[in-house]
Amino acid sequence: MPENGLEMIRETLLKHKITKRSKNNGREGCTGGTTEAISLATQADSAFFSAFVYHCGSENYGTLVGDLDSFLLDIRPLTPDLKEVIQFTR
Repeated sequence: MPENGLEMIRETLLKHKITKRSKNNGREGCTGGTTEAISLATQADSAFFSAFVYHCGSENYGTLVGDLDSFLLDIRPLTPDLKEVIQFTR
């Protein structure tokens, strides 16, 4: 990752309005969905941003909001193996 990589990630989080909201618990009875999560940490602060979204039944539940797909496209150049990491975790 470039030296200013964390700053670039922060700017990209803002650009795509990736934020954390209070947990939305309305998913009772929904099974078989997909979960995506973002956690960002440094040595000084072990988890200063951590949020997830659960996609199920055409609804989104959890704490993560924003344009996650565009965020991932924008940060891909920062981590050359990101595509393989994403495929491995899906």
